[in-house]
Amino acid sequence: MLSGQSIDLEDYDHFKYQYKQYKARLGDSTDNPSCLLECLAEDVSKMLFSSLGPEMTNLMEAELFDNISASCMTKQTVQASTELHRIKQDPSQSVQNFLANLKSKARQCEMKLVCTNMTCQTINFYSDPVILGLFINGVNNTELQQATEEGGSTK
Repeated sequence: MLSGQSIDLEDYDHFKYQYKQYKARLGDSTDNPSCLLECLAEDVSKMLFSSLGPEMTNLMEAELFDNISASCMTKQTVQASTELHRIKQDPSQSVQNFLANLKSKARQCEMKLVCTNMTCQTINFYSDPVILGLFINGVNNTELQQATEEGGSTK
């Protein structure tokens, strides 16, 4: 079930994955909006109803997912971006956990640009270079920090 007043991108993607698996187990490959509506938690269903009214029963699955995204998902905010840039590795935190925290927060920021060329419309994600820079600046590694401060490389 999808639940919550504000759903982050990771939870939303997980719900879509689970819903696809659920339909596969049912052997249902058709567009079945009523099945999707039945899988929603009451609060999400109410939020959709408040923005769409009874017309929500006339929408296809893709349209419902678009409206769930628009009505319930956490969008990129200045706060999420600010939080992302403030993340530093704690001395007791593993490097893997620090990197996972950066990636998780970056997903909330939805770092992507859509090509403005009308024939292209390619979506370009730019989170990887941002995460790399924040990782290097925030990692709690004395050797790496000293090498960077000295202008040397970490060969």
